[in-house]
Amino acid sequence: MLRAMRRVAFVLTVLSGVAFAQVETYALPAFAPDAGVEEAPAPPVTVAPPLPEPTPPPKPPPPPSWSRVGGSATALFTAMRDYFFGGELSLLGTVAGTPQASDFVPGEVEGWVFQVGAQGSYGRAGGPACRGTVFCATRVSGGVTIKGGWARGLPAVVDNVTRFQTMYFAQLDVSLSHFNIESAPLSPGLRTFELLTRLRLGLHFTSEGNRVTSTGVTLFAAAIVEAIPFSSGTQGVSLGACVGFGL
Repeated sequence: MLRAMRRVAFVLTVLSGVAFAQVETYALPAFAPDAGVEEAPAPPVTVAPPLPEPTPPPKPPPPPSWSRVGGSATALFTAMRDYFFGGELSLLGTVAGTPQASDFVPGEVEGWVFQVGAQGSYGRAGGPACRGTVFCATRVSGGVTIKGGWARGLPAVVDNVTRFQTMYFAQLDVSLSHFNIESAPLSPGLRTFELLTRLRLGLHFTSEGNRVTSTGVTLFAAAIVEAIPFSSGTQGVSLGACVGFGL
């Protein structure tokens, strides 16, 4: 029995030596860390673009409004007791009135408008004192004017300001006027200050082409009733008309 155990121990010893010899033969060689192995590149870092700032909503256009300033340049004629032919300029500022969308023309606005301003005129005059001479006198006048009426126009794209393109109006002028007739050998001269009042009923009118471009330049025409209640020889009433250009 003892002998058999010794033989088994001897066989195990021999087999262990053979096994260790084979481990040394077939063991994997030692590699240096990362030897021959390329490291994979890091993926690119993507930076998200900044979010765009929110766009504010568009501002609504301002409400339509009439042009602040208007005026006219006209040729004026009156006749009855005295007659007068001359030129006149007026400058007015809008003091009241708000246009609304037109019921008749799409895109246009209309409404009442009231203006206050100044006017002046210069021209030649005549009458009974001229003793047969057509124009023997000069008349210079200046004063205040009040104008009101119903207007229509095309608002400007940028600011919605509307110039008159059609307007039916009444206008009252109250002026201080100087009437002057030079002295002649056979007739004395006449120099007098007058309180000159004129009432007009008229219209502004714009051609269709100008209505599209909103130029605001209009043809101006009006009938006139003129009265001179105070003076030193030119009192009376005259009728007349004026034509020209208006704004």
